[in-house]
Amino acid sequence: MTLNVKNGQADIYMNTYAENENAKNAEQQNIIAKLPKSKRDTLWIVENIDSKSPASKKELLVLNNERNYCTQCFYLIGVVTHDLKTDYSL
Repeated sequence: MTLNVKNGQADIYMNTYAENENAKNAEQQNIIAKLPKSKRDTLWIVENIDSKSPASKKELLVLNNERNYCTQCFYLIGVVTHDLKTDYSL
């Protein structure tokens, strides 16, 4: 995935979410709770992307041999902007 920033600066955060029919509580089934909100609660992060960043610094690549890679799940993506006027495409 590539984040192209036209103006300003942004970060990409990404987590995974797998539905669990056997979950013991609502928290385990709540996709909203798994949305990436900060550096502390995200599995993958690319920071400080701006219009001058090289292509390799704008990409978030998850390889199938990574610890948190999954196939029967959703990848939840969050974009955090540093400025109110940040303009980007994902």
